[in-house]
Amino acid sequence: MGAAKFPHVEFSRLRQLVDIDLPEQLDEVTYVANATNFRRALLSQFGKDGLDVHELIEENEDTRLTYCGHSRFLFNDLRYIFPKSELRGSNQYKRDVKIIAREMIRRGFAFAGAIKNSFPDHLRLSIHQSTGEHKISLSLLPTKTSFTTPWMCAVAYGADGALTSAPKGDFEADPKYQLEYRDDDGRPSHFAERTGPPPPPPALPSSTALTQVTANEANKAKAVNRGVGGQQQQQQQQQQQQPEGKKAAAAAGPCPHCGKSTHPESRCFDKYPHLAPKWLQRRMAAEEPPENDENEAVGAGAA
Repeated sequence: MGAAKFPHVEFSRLRQLVDIDLPEQLDEVTYVANATNFRRALLSQFGKDGLDVHELIEENEDTRLTYCGHSRFLFNDLRYIFPKSELRGSNQYKRDVKIIAREMIRRGFAFAGAIKNSFPDHLRLSIHQSTGEHKISLSLLPTKTSFTTPWMCAVAYGADGALTSAPKGDFEADPKYQLEYRDDDGRPSHFAERTGPPPPPPALPSSTALTQVTANEANKAKAVNRGVGGQQQQQQQQQQQQPEGKKAAAAAGPCPHCGKSTHPESRCFDKYPHLAPKWLQRRMAAEEPPENDENEAVGAGAA
């Protein structure tokens, strides 16, 4: 598609970068099927054994700029794939993002070597920020914000005609911007700064729209409320007379994993042993039988 639309631009394919057996016509299915093979061949042919990515990020400014760009993108993108939970808090999520960003740097190092090997007399252009030592950076959008790409952001026109790029949610949350649509097919196109005041918030339903309640229905509701209130008051008095341990156990209910009523499932040490104190983890590890006892017994019987 690109070669037919831009006849004066020559496109290079994966087979020109690494020595891998690929068909002449590379469609989407074939590309996805060989993506893992391409990465493996790329790292095998142009990767560097013992590459210290941490040191490379600290000492090489080009690498640091690329790493920061990867981290910003991954931090916003991976939250839909690896959502935060009880087992993955904010700090753990940040550590996971850094791990993936460093692996991208490792593959990028090999990719740069493949490009230099295949096109030694060419000038390399890049959409990532750099110092200009090994490649020339180009911004695809004439924005006054930081380097970004059209497929990773939305764009907005200010009242003065200046172009700004940011995540779509930032513009949706800012009342001074409104979404514009294409004239031909009605699809969303871009955001634009409002020239007038923002629209008022939606009005609440008027009191005349509320359902009228008859006197009998109101009396029945009061009677039910009195009955429920009396039961709740009696339960509160019983809980106040109980010791603190039993009170907490009654509130927590039995744990679905172990059946104990002293804790909720989210604090169950049997299910999540890493939440237990260190001394308890050592005791649990000492009490657990070796996992391969059963396998060894089966193997001995078979022998």
